Amino acid sequence: MLIAIKWHLDLMALFALFIILGLSVMYIGTLVPEPKDQTFLYIFGGLFAGFPFLMAVFTLPSSFMYYYEKELIKKYGTQTQGTLVKKYAEDQGVENPHTIYFFDYKFAHQGLEYNATAVVDSEKRYNHLKVGDAVKVKFLRYKPSQSSLVKTRLKS
Repeated sequence: MLIAIKWHLDLMALFALFIILGLSVMYIGTLVPEPKDQTFLYIFGGLFAGFPFLMAVFTLPSSFMYYYEKELIKKYGTQTQGTLVKKYAEDQGVENPHTIYFFDYKFAHQGLEYNATAVVDSEKRYNHLKVGDAVKVKFLRYKPSQSSLVKTRLKS
């Protein structure tokens, strides 16, 4: 869980800053004698604090779970053999174009077949493997749908 927190520390600090600023504006609203100004400061401060709070409540849990499960796979995962089913690349960005490489792979566990997609970190690795090649897969025994490819050294 610490890894998940580490990945989100800057975002959580930013959320906390906006929430504190929004609550401060609302507090200043209690000190202003004019009711019209009080209402404005309450609404503005509430929106300023409420939006990042709602963003944190609705986005952080799923993101935490993603990184937490990735760490569980790395630490406690079971390794098996899989097969590369498909590989494809997607061009991203307009001003700063770059390509993201994907592998679709499958593996079997207890008589059931599982399919998953992995993002490949380099063009060299992407070009090295061919569709139908065997790949090493690491997965959680109690939740085989959570898996990742094991990175292996490429032979020069």
